[in-house]
Amino acid sequence: MKQLLFFLLFFTFCLKQVFGQVTEVSIRAKIDKTLTFYESKKDSIKLMAEQIRDDALRLGLKKEALYYHRFMGFYYEYDGKIDLAVKSYLTLLKEAEKNQFFDEKYQAIGDLVNVYISTEQNEKAKPLLFKGVLEGQKEKANPRRLSTYYTNLGVIYRKESKFDSAFYYYTQALKIKKNIKDSVGIANVYINLATLLIKQGKYAQAKLH
Repeated sequence: MKQLLFFLLFFTFCLKQVFGQVTEVSIRAKIDKTLTFYESKKDSIKLMAEQIRDDALRLGLKKEALYYHRFMGFYYEYDGKIDLAVKSYLTLLKEAEKNQFFDEKYQAIGDLVNVYISTEQNEKAKPLLFKGVLEGQKEKANPRRLSTYYTNLGVIYRKESKFDSAFYYYTQALKIKKNIKDSVGIANVYINLATLLIKQGKYAQAKLH
């Protein structure tokens, strides 16, 4: 009986070691889970960010550790601390560029642009968008992300009443959307184009979009 009890205890201990073990896969799973959290779970985002950083550093995973800065950016943004959010995203951008983590680099650019546009800091958003477009083409950034950069440039130029520039960047976004067969994205760009043309009084062209 004692031998059986010892075996069960030992077996339970082994299971805990296997399933509770921190691995690259388990850290990536935490990253994916945290990406689904929104403002209502901002405190959980902070806790997960710290856990991901600690686990990743323990295993020497630089790329995964960088998500601490992205998630802290989310946390600060949801908490209304925009300056701290920007600081976190800039740290992510700097470290991602230094280590040539391209996906994380373009995530950081997108996060910064979103903050700047939502806070009406378009002059800070534009250089980042141009950086994303120019360097993203060379470094083969995610096409969806590139099309978003183009769309954002279109939005900014439309607000500035620079309609020719807005039209150009919307059409660049549309080309990418068509290439990757993103039907929802195509529809959204057409809406932006139609809105732009109506603003210019070009109603006949707007109907075509």
